[in-house]
Amino acid sequence: MRKAVYILFVFVSTISSAQVGTWEVATKSEVISSYQKTWTWFTNTQNYAFKLKYTSYKDYVSKEIIESSEGYYKRLGNKYKTEVVGIKTIQNEKVRIIIDTLDKIITVLNPGKLNPALTNAKDLEVMLDNVKALKKRKIGKSVCYRIDFIKNELYEAYEFTINDKGLLESLVYYYSEQIEEDDGDGQYLAPLKTKVKPRLEVLFTNYQAPITIAESEFQEKLIVLNDKEKINLLDKYKAFQLKDYRYQAKK
Repeated sequence: MRKAVYILFVFVSTISSAQVGTWEVATKSEVISSYQKTWTWFTNTQNYAFKLKYTSYKDYVSKEIIESSEGYYKRLGNKYKTEVVGIKTIQNEKVRIIIDTLDKIITVLNPGKLNPALTNAKDLEVMLDNVKALKKRKIGKSVCYRIDFIKNELYEAYEFTINDKGLLESLVYYYSEQIEEDDGDGQYLAPLKTKVKPRLEVLFTNYQAPITIAESEFQEKLIVLNDKEKINLLDKYKAFQLKDYRYQAKK
């Protein structure tokens, strides 16, 4: 679940149920149009920040939390910094560094596309050619769109909510059925397999644009880049595995 959390850009509004409307049929064109608004904002806005909160749940309706993590995202031009679910990423004009504090891995790359990387409207249009249903409902001044997929191994459904300013408020992933295994105790209790359908929600709050961000925030002070070929890790990261992919992409 944690790896899925890393690549997904998700968040959920906390509007009370009294403000939530009923589901209606949505057209492909209006889903794409609404999504395009938020994609354009994240692409064209050069300076912003927001807070993140990822939460995964046991099933589609349960309040039982599997994992929860809070973080942030900051952008200044082509530089960005983000930290959530134990993964910290910093990109500046020279390098992109990904620090996985749980698996103790540091990955160094050439600067790349900005994160979070949302699917563009063209790719969304292709995806919508193979769905079971499109729906929408009002949540206060915002609109939530739901995509029900044809049966597959990844997701049963996906929701995203956009407010009246065109900002993405909510994105929820409903995973397809998975098998959860309990190994037992090796002596008295036999291994147990349970079918589960988890969901993933992430909150994005406290949008700030523009925001004053110091250039120094995009320099990782705990990693010393002596020159183009060598990386020296300071004591805090001595036990981490280092993966340097900066030059492979250029060959």
